[in-house]
Amino acid sequence: MTEVDWKPYDVFPEIADTSVFDSWLVAVELVIGVSHLRIRAEGRWEPVPGLLAPCGPDGHSGLQLARVIEDCAVGALIGRLGGGSAGYSATADAASGQKPFAVGTYCLVTLPSKFAGPLFIAFNTPLRPIRVERLKLAVDAASLTL
Repeated sequence: MTEVDWKPYDVFPEIADTSVFDSWLVAVELVIGVSHLRIRAEGRWEPVPGLLAPCGPDGHSGLQLARVIEDCAVGALIGRLGGGSAGYSATADAASGQKPFAVGTYCLVTLPSKFAGPLFIAFNTPLRPIRVERLKLAVDAASLTL
């Protein structure tokens, strides 16, 4: 079995008892010099306050409501590499060529060759604000040669 030397990449401050109005939150300001990210999340939030029950990082599966990524559960935690913090587009970001991706409670991301840029997180709904009871995120990095 191959051992992977995961190193904590950055500490995302825990969010608790707040409303999030931003489209995308900066999880890591600059990802550089690594090939893979491991993202682990825990917490609870209301993706549509007053309409949907709170959910965790994996969201509410099976609901057919508006969302940023169509094949990802409503309210699930999502991520994006590169670009800027504004906008909800699920198409590839012009600066990085990367599309938003599902994060949920656990995600492993293979970075594009020579990638340098931010890692953003968001909630899979275009509606704001998101009422966050708690969000804790851990981002680890490794350089793997396959």
